Amino acid sequence: MKHKELNDTLCLCIDTSSHSASVAIGKSENGKDVQILCSILLNDGFTHSEKILPMIDQCLSACRLEAKDIDIYACINGPGSFTGLRIGISTINAMAQSTDALAAGINTLEAAAYGFRYFDGIIVPMIDARRDEAYTCTYKAGGRLIKSSDDSMKNVDDLINDLSITEGKLLFAGYGAYKARERAEKELKGRAMFIDDAMVYSRASAGAEIALKRYYSVDGLKKEPIMANYIKDTSAKTIAERSSEK
Repeated sequence: MKHKELNDTLCLCIDTSSHSASVAIGKSENGKDVQILCSILLNDGFTHSEKILPMIDQCLSACRLEAKDIDIYACINGPGSFTGLRIGISTINAMAQSTDALAAGINTLEAAAYGFRYFDGIIVPMIDARRDEAYTCTYKAGGRLIKSSDDSMKNVDDLINDLSITEGKLLFAGYGAYKARERAEKELKGRAMFIDDAMVYSRASAGAEIALKRYYSVDGLKKEPIMANYIKDTSAKTIAERSSEK
């Protein structure tokens, strides 16, 4: 017997935005109660093009599902590794199109912060960028995430200076947070908190839950392909991507 019940909505989400990769399948019949049926994370150094499809097959097989059973295909769509994002987005767009399913793009920073939404303070998700920079924003937490600053790429010193004029506790999350740790602990004193190393990576399971809740929200999901969220212009974009922005 398959896991899909009559009123269940199934979502398969992948994350290829960093050097690790994850796949998760979640289900819900109302958007409030989301059950994660399967979640796989690999941080083994292999390229995403080699491992993401076998991981998807493994998740589907473990749940006794086929690709056509999935109602929503979701993907962490950035910011993050340009090459990784392209692999993940093209994979999910193709699967959604071939099965006539919905597709949902999930912001990397939102996914990184989502698991800590009950924190009493401000969440600062950080995604590693070049040199001494990180993709980041801030969320007011306390049961749900309320975005309090736009996504941007910031120098770590500038970020800490901005945070120094805020009030309350600060929770740094995401795999870029290590860049800020020493300076944050020095400048922000006891206000700065950091999640455990084992929880720094954006998880596809968070993306699956976000996509399912969005599906059941007032705005719902539109039937359209996922686009990459690069935050800044880059020479790594394809010619087609640059042309579409003109």
